[in-house]
Amino acid sequence: MPYGDVEKLIKKLKERGTKVFVVIHEGCRDDIKYSDMRIFDAIVVFDERLINEMLNDCKDQICIIPYPCHPIVKGNGKFAEDGLVFFSFGRLPAGEYVDFIRALDWLSNRYDLTYRVIRSDGLLPFNKPWLKQERKRLSNEKVFRHLHTSDIHLILKGQTGNACFFDTPR
Repeated sequence: MPYGDVEKLIKKLKERGTKVFVVIHEGCRDDIKYSDMRIFDAIVVFDERLINEMLNDCKDQICIIPYPCHPIVKGNGKFAEDGLVFFSFGRLPAGEYVDFIRALDWLSNRYDLTYRVIRSDGLLPFNKPWLKQERKRLSNEKVFRHLHTSDIHLILKGQTGNACFFDTPR
């Protein structure tokens, strides 16, 4: 259905008293095809950067659902209690990790750290004593468990010029 037809349908629904919401996760404003975001009762985004970089003109309509949207599991752990634990997951190309590996290599000379990487596409071609890798697919529950037991989630994203930055398993 063309976006113009969607906008007409939304206007008809609103005339009947129906509340209409939109979830925006596009990477740049040009990818949002709606001509007028004011047709929605609310706009949902996952991070405030999407507001600042793309939706500044409709701040009053925006609700943020933080990514990852999963209840926080409170534990006894403290930040970097047993050294810094970094975590990444997904199926992005190995080249996407190069900057992280360089930065963590530099940091490893100053701090006790571990970088846990879980990928379904195979191990990375890096051999560092602080790099712990596994090849497997994670359920959402296991992703959240790893996120909650890590100190820092390194989200992989190459240079795209877009605001969208989510590392999601494909």
